[in-house]
Amino acid sequence: MNPTYLREVARTVSVAAVVAVLQPLLVRLIGPFSEHPERALAVLLPLAVVIAVLSWPVYRDRRVLLGGGFLPFFIGFCLLFSIAAGSDLLTGRRTPLVGYEQDVPRSLLGVNWLGDWRYRLLPPTPRTGTDTIVITLDPTDDTVARRREFAVLIKQAVRHRARGIAFDFYFTEPSAGIDQLLCTTVAQAEDARLPVYFGYRHVEKNGLLRGDPPPDTLACLKGHLAALAGYREADNAVRIVPLYFQHDPNAESLSLKVARHLNSGDPTLPANGLVQFTRPEPDQQPWRGMPTDDQAQFFENRFVLVGSARGGDVHKTPLGELPGVKIHELAARSLSQGRFIERLGPRWVFPLIFAFCFLLSVAQARGTGPRRLGAIALALIAATFLVAAAAIRWALVWVDISYVVVAVASMTGLLVAGSAVQAQRRSRDITVRGEVGQGGAAAASAPARRIFDVFLSHSGRDKVIVRELAEAIQARGLGVWLDEWELVPGRPWQEAIEEATQTAKTAAVVVGPDGLGPWEIPEVRACLEQAVRRSMPVIPVLLPGVTKSPSLPPFLERFTWVDLREGLTETGLDRIEWGITGVKPRRSGGGSRAGG
Repeated sequence: MNPTYLREVARTVSVAAVVAVLQPLLVRLIGPFSEHPERALAVLLPLAVVIAVLSWPVYRDRRVLLGGGFLPFFIGFCLLFSIAAGSDLLTGRRTPLVGYEQDVPRSLLGVNWLGDWRYRLLPPTPRTGTDTIVITLDPTDDTVARRREFAVLIKQAVRHRARGIAFDFYFTEPSAGIDQLLCTTVAQAEDARLPVYFGYRHVEKNGLLRGDPPPDTLACLKGHLAALAGYREADNAVRIVPLYFQHDPNAESLSLKVARHLNSGDPTLPANGLVQFTRPEPDQQPWRGMPTDDQAQFFENRFVLVGSARGGDVHKTPLGELPGVKIHELAARSLSQGRFIERLGPRWVFPLIFAFCFLLSVAQARGTGPRRLGAIALALIAATFLVAAAAIRWALVWVDISYVVVAVASMTGLLVAGSAVQAQRRSRDITVRGEVGQGGAAAASAPARRIFDVFLSHSGRDKVIVRELAEAIQARGLGVWLDEWELVPGRPWQEAIEEATQTAKTAAVVVGPDGLGPWEIPEVRACLEQAVRRSMPVIPVLLPGVTKSPSLPPFLERFTWVDLREGLTETGLDRIEWGITGVKPRRSGGGSRAGG
């Protein structure tokens, strides 16, 4: 492989490694988008503007892999999407479910539903025993009757030896007489060692969510409260249940408390504190209405969860519309069995985006056309979907691919657009030239010819290193005429070389260890003739193996050579670019003059 490419790849990868280490720190400083959207946007919007400015190399250079301008653009591009992934930019805001009656803010960025196809690939989760039962009570405004039903259900659970009972309800107003009955019933359950849990609602105070305890008449429930925690996402669907309210380990959710009893110990908990629940197969539908004492026999050895059947407590989920108490049951079962979906953290996003987009840029730098570039991008996106499908199917791991897909599509669009701009520029380099007469006038009917930046004259014995030299020059965005690239099979090659020497902007005469080749000498004479006729620059280039004081043709000695006897170094390539364009690169050092 061209050593210039190897050096550029090594430099890009080394810079990317440093950025990958710093990326989690940047995400931590910004904070999750759902909690601090202004922080994320304050960083991402300026970064996007900077990247847009730095994208100029994509449209300026014919081969975008090389060149100092492309590197900061490329790294910034990958960093933009990885920070967006770490700050939940495409997830949008999450709103707690219970006791916080503000409408969920709709967001165009809330594209969570795009990932719900994974739920169809979830492996079946067998129902391990008959250890839970869900009851939904008909809605009523009679708080006294409702609390009397609670007392009856607790007594039935004690009588029929249930494993516990939890109520997806909270209390807002006192009811003196019935509250005393409920407290007495809870005390009886304590004596029978039956776990009883009630929820408490969330209220907003000074812009913060806080737990609101029940009225003083139900102070007996202090040790029986659990957070009715749940999140509704920006697309109005419920997918996750937090383990704790407001990340407070002392405020366990109802699902976690139930899971501890189902597991008979400490269940395995997700690292991020969020339970993305699954569904057992077969799943039982909730029992509707108050069971009679005879029907309550199915309480035995089961944990009973009681909720409301009102329409406002039914939520959209990827598993269908479910009542809130059913969501708590699924989360508790997922925790107790260790069968919840784990989300892969944002650390993997930057390396994957970097690898895919770097592959696209290498393909573009190698001359891949827009169609093949698009095909490569589609293949990468398809591979990403396959990995995500395999991860959810066999490992219950959720790989958020939305950022990778958007990044690959965006990079492909930039590269294709850049190729189109470059093609337009190359078309402007095609001019109509006819046979050159004594006065230099061109015939109107002359065929179109492409004008190259440099014509490479070389000996066939130096073909391998000359090919690498041509690729290195072309990688700097310059058009190179090389015989093996431009000579059309079945056409007279002498005429093509004559045409190239007459139209090229510059000529580079490559001198190898064996000197000039047999056909190189006539080419040199033709180039010298063009140097006299139209002041075309002629650049002698010395390859490795040439003696310290090379012997050059007399007329060629008056041109300043470029010394590549130490290999295709950046300094030597800079000097060739300087000779071709007339603009001195910043890194260019001193050179040698023939005979000096």
